[in-house]
Amino acid sequence: METTSTPRNRRAIQSPFRLAPRQTLATLGIAAGIFGLWLIQFENLNIFSLTMVVALFLIGIWFKAGWSIYLVIATLVLLRFAFAPYSPIQPVNLIWMDLLFAGVAIVFSGLCFRFLELAKFIRAFHPDLGKPAMADRELRFAFPSMLGGRWWLIPVAVLGATALLFLIPHDGSSTRRYWITPPAARLIFITFFLFFFWFVCRSVIALLMRWRMEPEQADIQVRSMIAGEFWVDQFPVESRRLKIRSRNIRT
Repeated sequence: METTSTPRNRRAIQSPFRLAPRQTLATLGIAAGIFGLWLIQFENLNIFSLTMVVALFLIGIWFKAGWSIYLVIATLVLLRFAFAPYSPIQPVNLIWMDLLFAGVAIVFSGLCFRFLELAKFIRAFHPDLGKPAMADRELRFAFPSMLGGRWWLIPVAVLGATALLFLIPHDGSSTRRYWITPPAARLIFITFFLFFFWFVCRSVIALLMRWRMEPEQADIQVRSMIAGEFWVDQFPVESRRLKIRSRNIRT
């Protein structure tokens, strides 16, 4: 019997961002590499730092290692801001190049984390994905979209960070008052504000949601929390089992 697809499903099938699993990972990896090359243009890297960053990025993409991607992002951010020269006479002002760097860094991070997320999805739900291209074509329409998620939050985050930096300017007297340089004092104040804002908003929203929950909704939430805790413990076991199965198939 021939089935007809709904307009929503037809749009999903025709979406250029819904590719096969290997094509999706390859596209995200290449896009992350392009933004990574753009990102290092903001840095004054020597040959050792450049080699280390490129090696960590390749390790993260090839082995799907999240820790390597975290090290790449942390290294680039530290080299950009933490070790930048500071003059107590003339405080550092925010310029448009800093905003561009922040935008590129967030897009690079988003592409890398989306790559790792879909790689984990493949390991969890398609561990026996074979070599023939037919398997990719069959999985294409059941595979998550390459740009799934809230990518629109990237410009919102950059604009919000810009507003926060203007609201909490450099305090030139922080060295005398707290024995802390103005950039470090500003970072501490911003971190404290963000933590307080996140804690309060998250607590209030969670409290309101619990008050409005039906028993079935509360049951689903508890099951989701238990499943999340179970997955944290079970993921290393499943990864190890997949490696053993792959080794046995090759031999």
